[in-house]
Amino acid sequence: MIFTGLKKKRIQNVFEKAIKNANPNAVQINNEPIEKIGVLIDEETYLKNDVEYLLQSILGIDTTAIQIYIMRKFKKKDKPSDIHFTVKDFGWVGEINNPNLQKFIETPFDLFVNFDAYNNMYIKYLTLISKGKFKVGYSKTDDRLYNFMIVHKEDDLKTFINELKKYLKILNKL
Repeated sequence: MIFTGLKKKRIQNVFEKAIKNANPNAVQINNEPIEKIGVLIDEETYLKNDVEYLLQSILGIDTTAIQIYIMRKFKKKDKPSDIHFTVKDFGWVGEINNPNLQKFIETPFDLFVNFDAYNNMYIKYLTLISKGKFKVGYSKTDDRLYNFMIVHKEDDLKTFINELKKYLKILNKL
């Protein structure tokens, strides 16, 4: 338990250093249509919602173009998964030890959505280092991470995605 807390604090320090070194002028928003979506979400929110169906039905994006990575609590009895990650997938200085997660973060998604409204440090760090072209998340989390933020309750993903659709149409991305 002590090591988990120390690791989280260390990753928080790496996160703060990386965000300070990020160039705010490097963000380029383009009008390219959205063809590929990457989603980071915690397991509790994922289990309450059918995220793939909501994104597909509301945004009209094929489910094969949607890639979701879910953060779950570490349990020794859990088997490794291609769509889950835990705190054990991070090293002491922020390196990612899971090759599938590393590949996910390096994919240049047209839309990268962070559905974590609880300020999880690991999800925030992944959002920061992601190669996503247009990052979206909740406004009550760290505003330095996103190109666009939506004010909404964290429990209602359907309304969040409807709001997202409205603004993506205004930005000519849908």
